[in-house]
Amino acid sequence: MTDLAICKILEKTVKEQITENVAVSFHPNAKNYQVRIWMRGIAAGTMKTTRKKWNRIVSTLKSYCTDLKKAVDVLHPDVHVTLMLLNDMNHSNTLLSITDGAVLYDFKEKKATYERTGRNAENAD
Repeated sequence: MTDLAICKILEKTVKEQITENVAVSFHPNAKNYQVRIWMRGIAAGTMKTTRKKWNRIVSTLKSYCTDLKKAVDVLHPDVHVTLMLLNDMNHSNTLLSITDGAVLYDFKEKKATYERTGRNAENAD
């Protein structure tokens, strides 16, 4: 199956399960499917969201990203899946970035983190 076909499947799946606002692309050099989602009012809403509620959102999206990765592994096991929650007012601002189920960036944490290694972005090699 081609990367474009997998992108279309991922897009259809996310549209049916989470939001109509999705863009999926494949980056061959990084071997990464990038799933970008946004929801109306998410930027304003997250600023007012309690830490507990935000943590539930993060947990839900981590689990969802893991599920997408498992589905892609059946067809293309040597690639990654990144799920990005974007600011709906400015899509160049990422609120949350998760790769293969591990949080890489959480805007509420004020810095990029590497969940798998426990290191922060400033100390990453």
